Amino acid sequence: PANSTSSLPIDVMPTLGNAPEAGGEIGIGVSLLTVEVAPEVLAVNSDFDEGRIDPATGYAIPDCDDMPGVDQKTGSGNTQIALNASRAHLDGLFANDEKVTDDMHKGWFGVNPNQLGDNFWDGANVTIRKIDKIDSDTGYKESGQVRFYAKWSGGYYGIAPYDFQTLQPVNLVSAGVNGNNGSVYGASSTIPDGAEFYIEGVRPGKITLEWRLQKGTIDVKHEQTFKVETRKTVAQWQEEVRYQIRLQTKVKSGTEVDVALYHPGNGFRNANAAQDNVLRVNAIYEYYQQLFKQMPEKFMWAGMAKVAAAPIYAGMSDLNTWWIATGVTPPWPPYQGLGDRDYGIEVFIEGLLLDGQKRIFNDKAWAHRAYKSSGIGALKHVETSNILATNFAAWRLMDLGIYNNNQSNIFAANGDLLRREQQEVVQQNYDIVQNLQIRQPPAHPSINGGVMVAVDANGLANAGEWLSANSNNNPLPGGPGFRATIPGGRLDFFGDRWAWTSNGTSGMLQIWTGASTSAPGFNAGMRASENGKTIKSAASAYSYDPSGLP
Repeated sequence: PANSTSSLPIDVMPTLGNAPEAGGEIGIGVSLLTVEVAPEVLAVNSDFDEGRIDPATGYAIPDCDDMPGVDQKTGSGNTQIALNASRAHLDGLFANDEKVTDDMHKGWFGVNPNQLGDNFWDGANVTIRKIDKIDSDTGYKESGQVRFYAKWSGGYYGIAPYDFQTLQPVNLVSAGVNGNNGSVYGASSTIPDGAEFYIEGVRPGKITLEWRLQKGTIDVKHEQTFKVETRKTVAQWQEEVRYQIRLQTKVKSGTEVDVALYHPGNGFRNANAAQDNVLRVNAIYEYYQQLFKQMPEKFMWAGMAKVAAAPIYAGMSDLNTWWIATGVTPPWPPYQGLGDRDYGIEVFIEGLLLDGQKRIFNDKAWAHRAYKSSGIGALKHVETSNILATNFAAWRLMDLGIYNNNQSNIFAANGDLLRREQQEVVQQNYDIVQNLQIRQPPAHPSINGGVMVAVDANGLANAGEWLSANSNNNPLPGGPGFRATIPGGRLDFFGDRWAWTSNGTSGMLQIWTGASTSAPGFNAGMRASENGKTIKSAASAYSYDPSGLP
């Protein structure tokens, strides 16, 4: 019963399982030993407080992704499971080499090694093992994984009581301490008295742990099922993505890029370096690239978003150049001498291209990070309080596809995420240009077959019509232009735009997933190749001034 104790002789009570979640005691002879339990929900320690960077990719390594044998800061040999910060935290939360335990549970599981004397544990077999079970809620195998640490002043050890792949436990009386020949229990233990113990969530999902002591006629167990799951709000996940990008850009170039300072009203280029958005725009597209590289053929939306961004990035740069030129003497007739910079172009750049990019990022990046960090459980937690935060049905379908290795489900789920992006997230940005009047930038037929559309009495064109007429190059190589697919269509109308994006024969979505029948279809290698290009390199095919791309 919950919170009960027992003092039955051990030969009468050879095992005692399923100790109460709130803690309890197990009897050994006439002695009672306090049992420590894991929390009902243990967060995955997947943020970036330790500041480690993979030297091969330049990507930040989550705190729980330890790689014994490699020092993630230098790439050199290292035998310890890491707990110390590789560099000072950007916000001053942790100093370089400080032991970072803030996202772990302080405590042990089972009987604490400091209970009883070393002599009692000597000769025993003490294990903490993960039981191979099916999660009754999902029908999947329980996927949670945990690790332990002992920490004391000036030192620490990682403790891996079982193998993550085979689930084979080790005897913690003779082994278990990473990077050391010592043990956790008994006289051979190298963990000093008074050390603090921590449980670290490593992989998400349910987990059932069993602590077991076997010694002579003694055989007692303590078993508990709990969740390894990070429970954060959308804002907290967005903050985690923000820090991840800050850390990666700081280490890569020495210049920290903070996407929270991305203000579309400052324009694409700005003479004030603090307000210039070029690095932030690049960082967002590079983040999509990173997501696809880290989960290829799964985070399909992210890879397509990166590849399809090429003409958008070219447009940001080219239109910014045009807008700046209109405030001086426009070099392209018939616009010489027409006066001040064009307000319509400014709104087009800031209201459609820049604000649209930021809105998509704020909607999509956090969900990808949450899923990669803590699986479908993290998104289910958000759904309970914010049902409109993302397309949760799409993420459930993707999770099912990933678990069953069903690429059709994965493609369909990513298509649903894309539809949300176009229909719900950025349509309001397209609404801005539907009745916006602009001075048309000059035609550049060698690049995009530039089309000049009808103008009003003031020489101004409808921005939506101009955009639709000039979307001649498909963002995916080999695909048809917009009006080649939708004659007379308007790109700023969702129905027309979605018909171009998703039509069954040559839609961008079909090209990306290899399902098109009248246009080149991408395979996995082509997707990886296109996603791997820098945004500047990819955008050069769509720019009238490739040398001017930042």
